[in-house]
Amino acid sequence: MANTFDESIEELYDCALSNSGWSRWMDGMVHRFGGVGGLVAATGCDLDVLGMPGYDAQTQRAYAEHFFSQDLWAIRADRRPGALYRSDHDIPEQQFAESAIFQDLLRPWNGAFHCIGTVSPIGPPTGLALAGREKFIFGIHRAQRHPFSDDEARDVVRIVRHVSHALAVRRRLRDADTSTRAGLAALDHLLVGVVVAEASGAVRYANRSAQVMDREGDGLVLRDRSGKLAAGHGVQTEVLHRLIATAAGAGRSGAIALSRPSGRRPWQVLVAPMSEQAAGRPGALVLIGDPADAAPYDLAAIRGLLGLTAAEAAVVSALAAGDDLKAIADQRGVAIGTLRVQLRDIFEKTGVRRQSDLLRLVLRGPLGATRSGGG
Repeated sequence: MANTFDESIEELYDCALSNSGWSRWMDGMVHRFGGVGGLVAATGCDLDVLGMPGYDAQTQRAYAEHFFSQDLWAIRADRRPGALYRSDHDIPEQQFAESAIFQDLLRPWNGAFHCIGTVSPIGPPTGLALAGREKFIFGIHRAQRHPFSDDEARDVVRIVRHVSHALAVRRRLRDADTSTRAGLAALDHLLVGVVVAEASGAVRYANRSAQVMDREGDGLVLRDRSGKLAAGHGVQTEVLHRLIATAAGAGRSGAIALSRPSGRRPWQVLVAPMSEQAAGRPGALVLIGDPADAAPYDLAAIRGLLGLTAAEAAVVSALAAGDDLKAIADQRGVAIGTLRVQLRDIFEKTGVRRQSDLLRLVLRGPLGATRSGGG
């Protein structure tokens, strides 16, 4: 437990950065003020109890699930958000003694009767935060006949100010982590390979499709011996590195087709600049397409997005994969005339008149970027 105020505040910000240790820190606050319990929690759509020393796990669960909505301390404090709350100034002792939260939760457990703390907003709304809805609760609890003094109230005000800042830091880090995880998950659903490279060509990130392409060992290497993106041929690697350096340094895009030893159609590579704000330092975004890709389209997605039957979705998937009508008719064991009738029904449902319009509808939307199983 921290011995000085400054040490306590240092530990508090450590909690915000690591998002752990809140219960231990709050336990130190309870001991510092001679309390029997305490609470630090964030509120938004749900109550997020970060630390509730002085109460066992079952009592904490009962508070979160049932008694929070009956907490006279929190209800009264929330009437003046950001202000210091002292139960002995706001609630008559008889009223609190007869309350459900005291009779059914506090009295049987530790006899907590007095509270000092606040219900306050967690900084300004930022990122993914719910504007005007995220608050925090901070409270130290003491037994009956031990109210808090004015000097202790001034100390709590100093601490609460730092709790607000620390929770705002925690929220920003949480939002940034959520955005990062969501972004990376989205990239892993793309059929196109996505690589983030430094100006030198060193790879910082590669999505799932890029990793699959690398494992094919067919003229594309995510990380050579020096950790750089490389082609199967030295000359093409040099050109690729120049494109990356130009995108990172001069902000100009470029493109190259990388040949494949297998003889399949070359990898199609686009190189675009990434801002220093997005990448942390100058870098390039490398997009890699495989013209020979034959991964199946998601039939359920085709049905849902275009309003087609299962059979019609299978036809659209085959057309998008490059099959002609004769091949599709043969695969499905139907006459080509029957298939043309089915295709007219598809045109009517999707509002297009030509096969090229249908393919454009598929390939330019989310269906064209993903495949079954998320790529």
